[in-house]
Amino acid sequence: MISQFFDSLVLIMRDVHQIDISKFNDAFLEKTITKRMEKLGLEEGKRYSDLLCSSSQEAHLLSMALQNHYSVFFRDMEMFSLFHTELIPRIFKSKVNGNSSEIRFWSMACAGGQEAYSIAMLIEERAKKYGLDWPYRVFASDISGFCINHAMKGLFTSADLQHVTLARMESFFTKKDGLYEIVPSLRKRIQFSCYDLLDTFTIAPPDCIFGSFDVIFCCNVLYYYKSYYQKIIVDKISKSLNKQGYLITDKAEKEIVSNFSTLQSLFSSYPVFIKT
Repeated sequence: MISQFFDSLVLIMRDVHQIDISKFNDAFLEKTITKRMEKLGLEEGKRYSDLLCSSSQEAHLLSMALQNHYSVFFRDMEMFSLFHTELIPRIFKSKVNGNSSEIRFWSMACAGGQEAYSIAMLIEERAKKYGLDWPYRVFASDISGFCINHAMKGLFTSADLQHVTLARMESFFTKKDGLYEIVPSLRKRIQFSCYDLLDTFTIAPPDCIFGSFDVIFCCNVLYYYKSYYQKIIVDKISKSLNKQGYLITDKAEKEIVSNFSTLQSLFSSYPVFIKT
């Protein structure tokens, strides 16, 4: 009966509001719907079902809740440490030896831009250490236009910067009307765009033209979707990632990616993959 209830809500969203939420993992979908019911003080499934059927506002709020826009700077400290100390030097070395013109990164589902800005900070620090001024761009995409607009402004509260060191705050932010603003020199390195990862007609955001990424960050994304849609995203990654390029995921998503033969695990302790 419980499963039938959630299935009925999927149908309501599709048939009444033309919003497809069937792509989401069942457990995540049920958890999100349950939270919406609790927030509204509704214990009976029929009351929520009736509300969802009649309210476009609730349909929108449920859809937004499923998009999961939570992000912070340097969210996974272990992963960013590995990226900083191991991967960036490898990438610089390969680019110098290969005479390539640009290093290209993609932050998938970037939310408010914290991940993309974190990536750029670490690249800037390593480039300064090695005395290099190598051209690079971070392409950052999200399905939410609201998130992309926020990310492009580059304005954050002090609470947003809890994982940012004082040295990085001084180097990459300026204080503005009680907020912290990303410095223009860092912001210009990042290209934000709205993009649906489940779009089957493209392999990357149109703004980046041809993909060819050296590193793709796909963290806290895959496990929200059912397996069919996970495969769409991972196939997209495989096609848009350069040979010997790196894919970085969340630890919980390692098994999802390890099934793809073109992506081989690089570090046993962390889900970093290299395209062979």
